[in-house]
Amino acid sequence: MTRVGSALDGAVAPASMGSVRRGHGCPAPAKRRSSLHVWRAVGVGVLTAIIVGVPTDVIDTPYFIRMTPVRWWEVPVVVLTVVLAALWAGLEAPPRARRHDAAGVTSVVVTALAVGCPVCNKIAVALLGVSGALTVWSPIQPILALGSLAVLGAAVLMRWRATARCATCERPTTRPLGADHVEDRL
Repeated sequence: MTRVGSALDGAVAPASMGSVRRGHGCPAPAKRRSSLHVWRAVGVGVLTAIIVGVPTDVIDTPYFIRMTPVRWWEVPVVVLTVVLAALWAGLEAPPRARRHDAAGVTSVVVTALAVGCPVCNKIAVALLGVSGALTVWSPIQPILALGSLAVLGAAVLMRWRATARCATCERPTTRPLGADHVEDRL
């Protein structure tokens, strides 16, 4: 192996010049990404509140009418879902950890089914009838809500762990210029 000399030998570059460490799939340094993640978390939280709360009429609007009253546990489930979805979206995960993204999206959809009016659910009414929706589907909904919160909480935890693991693979504060290229050739 031969070494090519240059005028930059011995020069030092800040770590922010290299945003991804090869082979590890780590994202760019956190200081450049923080405001983007906050806005993404807020956006996903608001979108989740609209998607889950408005059609189920847990958030009262003139657009939807609920046939049964909102039960005591539905509002806390919607609030927890919004908070967990915002946390999940606000955490940056390395590309390899993104294969679990479907768990977060699926749990939000299941939460919408869990907090929705049992009589307003067209699928439950078609399969079970109105009385079946009230006697069979309605008692299952709190279990679905707990399950969806558990899955969404696990998705947040997995993404947080992947982010924490990735923080350990960031480069030191200084390194010789061209060091990335030398590592790639080896």
